[in-house]
Amino acid sequence: MSLKKRLKKLQGISSEAEFTRKHGDKIPKTTLNGYLSGKRKHIKKGEHRDTIAAINNVTPLWVTRGSTADITKTEKEDLLKIYDLDPEVIDVETEDDGTITPVVRTYDDGDNLYFYCIHCGLYHRHGRGGSEEETPFQKGRGGMAGDRFDHCFADNSPYKINGYILDVVGREEDEPEKKEDRDSAPLCPRCRNYYSRAFGACQCGFTDEKLEGIYPEIANIYLTRITKEDRPNTPSPLSKPIDNKGSDYRNNPPSADTSTSSKARDYARSLLDNLPESRLDEAIAALLKIKGVLDREQDDKLTEE
Repeated sequence: MSLKKRLKKLQGISSEAEFTRKHGDKIPKTTLNGYLSGKRKHIKKGEHRDTIAAINNVTPLWVTRGSTADITKTEKEDLLKIYDLDPEVIDVETEDDGTITPVVRTYDDGDNLYFYCIHCGLYHRHGRGGSEEETPFQKGRGGMAGDRFDHCFADNSPYKINGYILDVVGREEDEPEKKEDRDSAPLCPRCRNYYSRAFGACQCGFTDEKLEGIYPEIANIYLTRITKEDRPNTPSPLSKPIDNKGSDYRNNPPSADTSTSSKARDYARSLLDNLPESRLDEAIAALLKIKGVLDREQDDKLTEE
């Protein structure tokens, strides 16, 4: 998502003039208009970025990159907002230590207890403990309902934080309408991890424009509030060794005095393949080292000649 799109998201339904006035004389009008029009494609760390972040109640990093973070590090306030907007969450239980767990609207089909997950876009099914003869139908959070570990595919599903509580509200025939039951959550083309349909974005910073508007208020909380400075701690193809000797150049980039550039080129290719925005700084640093390797080799060749 470009800087222009990020600022347009903050602008919302207000006019460009209203958005500009909101920032008063803290940012020159021509400068802010340049950001909004796309003529200024980047915003540096510092006064302008921090001012926009403070006025619009987002993090400075989101203004700069739009990258998102490990869902398990979500502030309680933001998590409660997400659960409040989730149509399948009917309550939230709070433990003595402050831990919160969402209570989800659940149905009993005679074989399983199930509910619809807006983050995966499918039904999660849990065992009910046998047939109705063995385990009679029971409404509420008792019996075989209650606390469960999540079944989520989406790596950034908030249900992964503390699971959920099943609250049986009826039998299968009591469900007002059946929702589309997909095979899995969407798969990120950048980092190859699954991400939340409700957020329309992956932890690596990828945003899916096709999913915009499904749950806009929930997505807005995720895209603008749940951020951190370091890159997400999620599995990625880039974390795997890239040579046949098992050496991991991601953690040990080639230094400028490396005698061969082939390993450096391999490392560059591994970084640039499906590179998320959150790893841009690492790629730039690596490419600068690679340039040093190539320059040194060229100097050696000229000396030999």
